[in-house]
Amino acid sequence: MKNILKDIVLKLIKENNIPINNAGELIFGDGCLVLPAYIYKEKCYFKFFLNPNNLNKINSEIEIVTYLKENESPVAEIIEINNKKLFNLQLEKGINIYFFIVKAVEGDMDYNITEEMLENIFEEIAIMHKKIKGFDQSKINLEIYTDYQRLIEFYIKNYNFCLSENLSDYIKQIITISPEDTETYPIHSDLYFNNFIMKNNKLKCFIDFSDIRMSYFEDDFGKIFQFLLCNNKIDIKDISKYLEIYESTSGIKLYKKNIYISIIFRVIYREYCKYKEDNTYKFDELCRKILKEILEEIDRSGNK
Repeated sequence: MKNILKDIVLKLIKENNIPINNAGELIFGDGCLVLPAYIYKEKCYFKFFLNPNNLNKINSEIEIVTYLKENESPVAEIIEINNKKLFNLQLEKGINIYFFIVKAVEGDMDYNITEEMLENIFEEIAIMHKKIKGFDQSKINLEIYTDYQRLIEFYIKNYNFCLSENLSDYIKQIITISPEDTETYPIHSDLYFNNFIMKNNKLKCFIDFSDIRMSYFEDDFGKIFQFLLCNNKIDIKDISKYLEIYESTSGIKLYKKNIYISIIFRVIYREYCKYKEDNTYKFDELCRKILKEILEEIDRSGNK
């Protein structure tokens, strides 16, 4: 099956007159297929979408990444060929395949997460967000979808899981708090180390904007803080320090309450994904402790 799919995507590339060589193995991504290959001597990744149900999202990813690249943000370049960045081919029986091409960015494979590294990452996120504020949003068409909304929908759809893991009280408490209603922008939505290219302990490139959506800037922090907290890289009290670095660099005010809501959703969703893979899995006690501490922190800060 994998070889058949590879033959199809290679045919697509050939029919669009794109000169590739040294094609690697096809990678199954989340909602897409990825083919590593070279255009002449340049390593690239071809990202394929089969009958995408949200073409607006793909176009929006291309628009925002192109804008950021043009404004010297550390993002991977989307390649333009014959004045096109998004390519498509209609196969028989109404099957449509779309793809775009991203230049590969090389970095360090092994590194330790340090305080200095985290400070640099939050500075780079701040600079990226500041540039996004200047983006012409009329060029994209994305629905607003906040982590607060996602948390409510998750609770409704997975009520039995929440009940069995004694999460209902946590979720009900956070739902009654509600987020600070601030401006929304296109956000990356999956900022953590799988989507950072690091070099010499500094961020070299943000990659994979495929989860792009309109939301609060605060929702761009839920995933990275969830990762750091659940892997014992930082404590709850450290969050303030990194947010201060962000705010002083960007000039953008953040609402901690919104960030805490995002973290809570991400922690619960992380554990749910593990449960879906193995229904004997039990909610991690460290994660439960994190949820409790965040809710206590919200109470102490007066929901600010």
